[in-house]
Amino acid sequence: MRYSLDAAGELKPDPDLMAWARGMMKPSRSVASTLVGESTVSTVFLGYDASFGLGRSPTLWETMVLGGRLDRRTWRCGGSREQAEAMHAAAAAEVARAERGGL
Repeated sequence: MRYSLDAAGELKPDPDLMAWARGMMKPSRSVASTLVGESTVSTVFLGYDASFGLGRSPTLWETMVLGGRLDRRTWRCGGSREQAEAMHAAAAAEVARAERGGL
């Protein structure tokens, strides 16, 4: 199942493949990007259910670390942009601890 963000940033199922693809090119799918030491923590709207319908609520947001001690570590969540922002902040804090040698 594909999802889009409407003008207010709310999720909506999107059965129209071409409209979905145009929406996936918009910069609004980026939630945040934070440089933490040697790492970049990036959170984006995926636009598809990354749980692949395995009986859970849709997983639509992903945070990934590029570089540093936690390179390629990922977190995913469903729900709202606010939940994705909270996931990003928690991931950045974990990366900061790792960069200080705390993990």
